[in-house]
This record gives sequence, C-alpha cells and structure tokens, in this order.
Amino acid sequence: MIKILEQDFLSEKGRRANNEDNGGWDLGNVYLVCDGVGGNEKGEVASEIVVNTFLEEFKTNTDQPVNQVLAKAESKILHYLEQNPQASGMATTLALLRIRSNGIYAAWVGDSRIYQFRKGNIIFQSRDHSWVNEAVDSGIITQEESTNHPKSNIITRAIQGAQNPTQADEVQLTDIDAGDYFFLCSDGVLETWNDAELSALFAQDIAIQQITLKIKEECAKVSRDNYTAIIFKIEQGLPQVMKNPQPIFLTRQVHNAAQKQSAQQKTLQGTPSIQTNRPQVHAVDSQKKNVDQNVDKINFSMHKKSLYLIGIIGFLLGIIVVLLCYLYTNRAEVPTEKNPKINSTRNKNGITQDQGTKPSSSQKENTNPLNNQKMRKKLSDSKPDSIRKIKGIMLNNR
Repeated sequence: MIKILEQDFLSEKGRRANNEDNGGWDLGNVYLVCDGVGGNEKGEVASEIVVNTFLEEFKTNTDQPVNQVLAKAESKILHYLEQNPQASGMATTLALLRIRSNGIYAAWVGDSRIYQFRKGNIIFQSRDHSWVNEAVDSGIITQEESTNHPKSNIITRAIQGAQNPTQADEVQLTDIDAGDYFFLCSDGVLETWNDAELSALFAQDIAIQQITLKIKEECAKVSRDNYTAIIFKIEQGLPQVMKNPQPIFLTRQVHNAAQKQSAQQKTLQGTPSIQTNRPQVHAVDSQKKNVDQNVDKINFSMHKKSLYLIGIIGFLLGIIVVLLCYLYTNRAEVPTEKNPKINSTRNKNGITQDQGTKPSSSQKENTNPLNNQKMRKKLSDSKPDSIRKIKGIMLNNR
C-alpha cells in the first residue's frame, strides 16, 4: 500500500494579468495540475472545469478510466461554450497522478509535466505533446535544436471540449520507493527550471516546503507565464515483487516504426496545433539555426548549382557547334580525288584552262592562230554560198 508522507502546492500568476492555471488534490488519492490556454478566451475556466470534474469523479469512483472522466470534462466545456460563445478557443492541459494499491497512474495532455525523482535522479518523466517533441521524433529537428526553439510554445494536444475530443496518455508506475518525490507542474515552472536543475534541487535533503519556496523564488525572477506545481513525497512504496522498472503504458501505443512516423507526420501536418500563452523563447545561441531557414538555404544552393551546370553545358554545346561549322567549311574547300575543286581562268584567247595544270596538246593547237583560221575555213566551206560570202568578207576584214 502506497502512503504519502507530505505534500505541498503553489500557483502564481507571474507576470500575467490573471492566473489561468488550476490545480488541486484529494489527499492521498488524486493530484492534478491544469494550464489554461486561450488568454481572453477564458483559459482559466477550461482548467477549472477539468480540475473539478476529475476530483469529483474520482472521489465517488476511483476505478473509472481516465479517458472516460476526460470525456465528461469535455462535455462540460462544450456546454459552457454553448452558453458563452465568446469563449470559443479556450482549452487546457492536464497532468494527473492517481494513487492506487498496485501503483501510481500518471496521465497527461499537452505540455504540463510529471516527474518522479529518487535521490536526485529522474525515474520517470512524461513526454510533452508539443510541436518540438513531434518534430524530434520525426527527424525534422534534432534534440539540441529543440532547446529554446521558436515553436516551443506550440502544443499538439489539449482539452478543448466534446466538439474536438482528445485522449490522455496514461502509464502505470510500479517502481516506487520510500523517499521518492513526485512533481507535477505547468510549463511556467519549466521556463525557469530545466531537468538538471530540478534534479539537483530534489537531491537536497530539505523539507518539502523549502523545495516549494525555492521554486517560487526562482520563477518569480524569470518566468513570464503563470506557474503552478504540486509536490508530494512517498512514505511507503510498493514491495519488490510488484515492481516493474519500466512504466506500463495503458493507452494505445504505436509500435510499428512506419506507423509511428506516419502518425507523427499527420500530427505535424494535419492536426491543428494550439499556441499556449507562454511567450515564444528565441534561441540565444547563434549557432542554433531554424530548420526552415536551413531548408531554404539548401534549396537556394541547389538552385544556384543547377544554374551553373546549365550555363556550363550551354557553353560547351556552343563550342561544339562552332567546331562542327568550321570543320564542315574547311572540308568543302579542300580538293579530293573524286571531286576536285577546279579553279579555272580564261587565257587571252578566251579558252578555259585549269590553274596549276599543263595545257593538253589539243588546247595547244586551239591556241594557234593558224589552226583557228583553218577551222573557220572548214566552217565556211560547209555553209551556203550567201553565208560563205559573208564569212569571206569578215575574214578579209580581219
């Protein structure tokens, strides 16, 4: 039988105008923290509805499934929205611990977180339903890039009402020892405290009220959001025979890697995300670059390389065309045995003669004036008398 030694609670508005966080407990039975989302859309109403519903339901029946109670809370939120349409958009996160005889049951929605510490070591930590965690799981960003990411205030799951139902992740914790601390908090606490700092704090041998005071003092200096936390210490844990070092997941988990990646991509691309009131935290380390900027730079670099490659190919093709034209022109001017180019001139007697070739014997005869006269004589003999007389006159004149 698990017994609680002591517990403590804090909830402050921080630098906000009002406190949208809510929390409460049924001593030794149920502990929960809710972080309202919506600002002017009444986030504090959504968180109050959920806290009251769980405390009331588990007080009458501690064996009810968490998601069954969650559905009742969503119905109440929807009813409120129907009566107050101006509050459309309100929502809340949930961090819940339920003490039972066979272990402690942890359930959560959104980025309110649950820790189990043992001598300063983190034994269990809930995983936020946030954009950065989904992006890390899908390989879109690295774990290092998720720290102080500009989208760290975007959650992918919240309690919004029956018109948009959701489910809590739930695990059964059985590795519970005396002296263990359980810690529930809203994300305003996590603005100030990281995992290492919380581990160091819970490693100290101090009263639980001193732990609460230290958290409050530091959050007052740093946090811009509301901050709420519940702490309780275990007096008696479970016997060794009942312990399982690994959390037992009670909600449906995706085990197939391909299905898991597909589900994560759907969450990132298709599910409407919810922006919490937590201010966007911009990275102060200049070496941490936004993923979208990296993708744009890579695409631009690839585009430039493509243009360079196209230009080089065009230049080479131009050179090839010029060379082909040059070779074709030279081939037409060079004489060959089958088709020699004849460069001819006319001699003074009007006879065509190849340059660079010796005149044939017949050409020599044709260039002799006497031979020309004989040719004319023969032509004149073969003509009629009238033509012959004309030719004779022409010859005499010559």
